[in-house]
Amino acid sequence: MQELLAGLGNILPYVKPIAWAIGLALGLVAAAAGIYVVRTVFGPLWRVVQWMFAYKPGERPGDLAAGIIFGARMLAWAGLVGMAVWYLVH
Repeated sequence: MQELLAGLGNILPYVKPIAWAIGLALGLVAAAAGIYVVRTVFGPLWRVVQWMFAYKPGERPGDLAAGIIFGARMLAWAGLVGMAVWYLVH
């Protein structure tokens, strides 16, 4: 038994850097998984926020589409403000 413990004592300096490397790799995998989850969960919400602030990469829509989008945005903002006021007052 003492020979086994002595052998483990000799191996320990080599195991420590390997454990650090495995821990670092697992940390990177966890960070990548976290970023994926955040982008998947908040992706649709980000699209709604872009719509609310009329941010659209690319060309500007025509006047009719821009007017309809502007009206819909104003209705959405009015709804959000109305819900906030209702929540605060009641």
